[in-house]
Amino acid sequence: MPDRGDPRRFPLGNAIGGGFIAGLAAWQAVDLSAIDEFASRGRLRDALIKDLVPAKDGTLEGEFVVSHFGKGEIMGARVHPEGGHPLVDYCATVVHCAAVTVIRDVMLVGMIPGFAAEDVVFIGTPVAKMMALRGHLVRYAAALGKNAHFPENGEYAAALGALYAP
Repeated sequence: MPDRGDPRRFPLGNAIGGGFIAGLAAWQAVDLSAIDEFASRGRLRDALIKDLVPAKDGTLEGEFVVSHFGKGEIMGARVHPEGGHPLVDYCATVVHCAAVTVIRDVMLVGMIPGFAAEDVVFIGTPVAKMMALRGHLVRYAAALGKNAHFPENGEYAAALGALYAP
């Protein structure tokens, strides 16, 4: 296993990131620069375990997502039963979907021999520019016992890594 000073390449990836967020924003005619502000104010429309199993409320496993955008479909409720703003809630849920997907990858990589680590570095333009996304990543990383790090100019890290890769 590498020591704390030996960074390792992430051997996997996924397509749920900045382009995903930008594409869904475009479908809703939301200016990409407004996504973070909307996501910070909105309520998640994800169906969580605690929504389906009330006894799990207040536990970590109660916060696990059963279905992104599932409230309204799974719960049989209107999409915005508490009177929230649909577009703002939509943005909050899109950003949360990206965060959950990234954290799932962190969990999977932690299962690979030699890749378990206490520290996780998050890079990319969405992470650098979206405080709502960072907040989710910090919270979920801490729940996994990991320290989240966001390097300065991290939005350029993937391009630089590709440039200098063997």
